[in-house]
Amino acid sequence: MEFVKRSIKFDHLFVVEAKGRAGGLCILWKDGLSVKVVDFNKNLIAVKIFDSACEWLLVGFYGPPYPSKKKKARENLMALLEAHHGPWMCFGDFNFVLNENEILGGKKGSSSTNFLKDLMFEVGAIDLGYSGVKYTWAKDSAWNDEHGGSEFTRLCKKQAATRDALKKWNKEVFGKCQERINAIMKRIKEIQSQPPSFQYGDLEAALQAELSEWLLRSETLWRQKSRELWLKLGDKNSKFFHLSTIVRRKRNNIDAIRDGNGSWITEGNAIRKRFLDHFKDLF
Repeated sequence: MEFVKRSIKFDHLFVVEAKGRAGGLCILWKDGLSVKVVDFNKNLIAVKIFDSACEWLLVGFYGPPYPSKKKKARENLMALLEAHHGPWMCFGDFNFVLNENEILGGKKGSSSTNFLKDLMFEVGAIDLGYSGVKYTWAKDSAWNDEHGGSEFTRLCKKQAATRDALKKWNKEVFGKCQERINAIMKRIKEIQSQPPSFQYGDLEAALQAELSEWLLRSETLWRQKSRELWLKLGDKNSKFFHLSTIVRRKRNNIDAIRDGNGSWITEGNAIRKRFLDHFKDLF
């Protein structure tokens, strides 16, 4: 998380560590804010913020997806909010929705208790709405497609469909990293050529933050492709990773072999035939 903190230009963080690959929470903030962590567990982090107007409580909450654990998490959150005397705000993923139009597809009209609605009613909370993408999570429909044949055949078809869907997603989302980086940098350059103003200053700051996020995505993508374990933290130069990926692919190829007479074979089909003939002779 220290790497992420530096990459997105934050100064402080507080982490609730994951257990294996499950769980884990983090909250980050910048210099200039007076922040004190007052409570935390595997489902929430609560901090008290001191500003010129007042002291107020900010709670980041992640609701467990398992019905057996939702009630306990809700009770802990309720106790924390009721114990605080003063203004507060709670944000995060509650794993509940207030209205059915917040869900696209899937089952609607669940008969189970909606703890989010109950909590908001009991503490008199107000829904502040959202900004950005409306739907923040989706299931992979490729895996859920129906296929005929035996169980083994259906499994193979599901895997093939999911693989193709992931390839398409990777190309459409991550494949446009550099395009987005170039577009943001062009926009920043245009703003910097304008006379200074508060409006342009705020817009440039937002673009710089978005640029840092896309640079981090690009860096992570090429680190994974290059399989290099000694990535220097915060290095934004991806040229090395492009080259090392190409080198690794070349290293995995067989460009030439010698036959039994010591002559070099360099043509791809001839190399494959030589290997096949050799193993046929062995077995």
